[in-house]
Amino acid sequence: MRVLSIALLASLVGCSSTVATPPADSGAQTDAPAADTPAVTDAPAPVDRPVVIDTPAPVDRPVVIDTPAPTDVPAPTDVPAPVDTPSLIDVPADRPVVDAPDAPDAPDAPCASPRILCGGACVDRQTDSSNCGACGVACPAGARCTNGSCLGCGACAIGRFCCGTACVDLATDPLNCGTCGSACPAGRLCSAGTCLADDCPGGQFCAGICRQTSVDSSNCGACGQRCCAGNICLGGTCTVSCSPGNVACPGPMSSCRGSVCVNAATDNANCGACGRACAAGEACIAGTCTTPGFMALAPCTAAGDYAAASTVRFGGSVGNAYSPRCVTARVGDTVTWEGTFSSHPLSPSTRGTAMNPIVRTATGTSAPVRFTRAGFYPFYCEFHGGDAGGGMSGVVRVIE
Repeated sequence: MRVLSIALLASLVGCSSTVATPPADSGAQTDAPAADTPAVTDAPAPVDRPVVIDTPAPVDRPVVIDTPAPTDVPAPTDVPAPVDTPSLIDVPADRPVVDAPDAPDAPDAPCASPRILCGGACVDRQTDSSNCGACGVACPAGARCTNGSCLGCGACAIGRFCCGTACVDLATDPLNCGTCGSACPAGRLCSAGTCLADDCPGGQFCAGICRQTSVDSSNCGACGQRCCAGNICLGGTCTVSCSPGNVACPGPMSSCRGSVCVNAATDNANCGACGRACAAGEACIAGTCTTPGFMALAPCTAAGDYAAASTVRFGGSVGNAYSPRCVTARVGDTVTWEGTFSSHPLSPSTRGTAMNPIVRTATGTSAPVRFTRAGFYPFYCEFHGGDAGGGMSGVVRVIE
C-alpha cells in the first residue's frame, strides 16, 4: 500500500513538469482553462469612456435641454437705458424742505373797468388825484385830476368842472359845451351841453326852451327873471299894468289888453306872454305850450326830443353824454344803462314824476330798470351833469 502511494505521487510530479513547458510554435492553450472561471483576457477595457468618480450628479439644478442661450437675441438698441434720470434715493434725507412762498392775496373781486388796483384799492386813473394817469402819481395840493391829467384850477363847485385852469359849467359854456374844449360856432348858444342853432330869433334859450324875453313875464329880459303879480313884460322890462283904465290883476294873474287879467302860466291864448296862443291839441303848462300830460323837463322839453329805445349808452366813444338822452318806453318795459358807472355815476333827478324807479349806480357797467308807472323820470351823471338837467342828463318818458 505504501509502495503504491509513492508511485502515484511520483507520477503526478512528472505530469506537472510536462505541462509547464509548452511547445514554442503552438499558441494553443492546452490543459489550462478552468471550467468554472470565465476568461477576461479577450475583452479590452473601456478606456475611451471617461468615468466620473465620486462626483454626484446635480440633481438639485434643473438642466435646460435644447434651449439656446439668450445671447442670440439682440438687445433693443432704440430704447435708451434711463441712465441719466436721477434716482430719488440720491436725495439726501436730511435736506431741508423749503416751502413755496405764499401767493399775494387777491382782491375779493376784480376792479370794474376802467378802474385798476392801486395800493390795494380800486381807483379810476382818470379822476383820482392820488393816482392820476398812473398808480402813485399824485396831483399837487389844490389841483384836480381830469382825464388822467392834473389840472391847476383846484376844486370846483358842484355842477362846474375844471377845464384847463378854469371851473366852467359844461351845460352852458359855449367854449366848453358838454366837454372841455368843445366850443360852439360863433353866434350859437350852449344849452344842456349841446350847441344849439340860432332858431330862436328875438328870444333866448332858457333851460333849452326858446323864450321871448321881450314879453315873457317869467323870463323878462333874462332867463328866470319874473315880473311881480299885476305887472307885464314889455320890451324886456316888467311894467305896471294898472295904468289908467286898466285893472289890477290879483295873484299870479297878468294884465293883457288893458282890463283882461290872464294867468300866463296856464292860459292857452296867452301862454307865457300876452298874445302867445298854443296850437290845437296843445295845453299851456308852466307857461309852455305842450301836449297834455307832457312835462317839459330839460334837456327834453319837446315831444320830438324823445326816441323809442330800450338801451341808453354813455362813456367810451359816446363821451360825457347819454345816447339817446330822451327815451320813450311803455309801462312794463325795461330800460338798460350801459357804460362805466365808476366814471359816470348814474343818479335819479328830484324832478318829474314821483317815485322815480331809477336808483343811484356808481359801479359796474350795466343797470337795467323796469318801469311800472307812466310818467317822466329824469336822470343825470353826478360827474358831468346836474339835477336841473344840464350837462350829461336825460329823461325816460313812460306811456301806457
